[in-house]
Amino acid sequence: MRIFYERLKKLRLQSDFTQQEVADKLNISRTAVGKYELGIAYPDVEKLKILSHIYNCSVDYLLGLSDHVKIISPNELKRFHEMTEIEKIIGSKNISEKEAKLIEKYRQLDERGKAAVESALNFEYEQSAREADTKKATG
Repeated sequence: MRIFYERLKKLRLQSDFTQQEVADKLNISRTAVGKYELGIAYPDVEKLKILSHIYNCSVDYLLGLSDHVKIISPNELKRFHEMTEIEKIIGSKNISEKEAKLIEKYRQLDERGKAAVESALNFEYEQSAREADTKKATG
């Protein structure tokens, strides 16, 4: 668990918090935070969750199960919440802006419109698959 207490202290220092400030957020003593950072004691699950929120990282990162830490600044977090639906779709998947716009339009359709799009898409997909099979057979 050495990695835990090393990361805990490093994150606290990077965040410019004192042990007392962290202790106040956890509703524990400063001494308890010091023991966490020395590896003498370990927080319970609820405290781990709070620590991950304080330092804006995952519990997995704190425990050494992941080396990926993404600390998001308040400005980045605000920007994420202000992102348009298209920006969120593009950011979360490997799709183009054009595909994201089509998805956004699809989501605005009523059930009849969605059914029509699905029918046309299935038809075109099956036709393309048949053409690909024909090319393989003759090619």
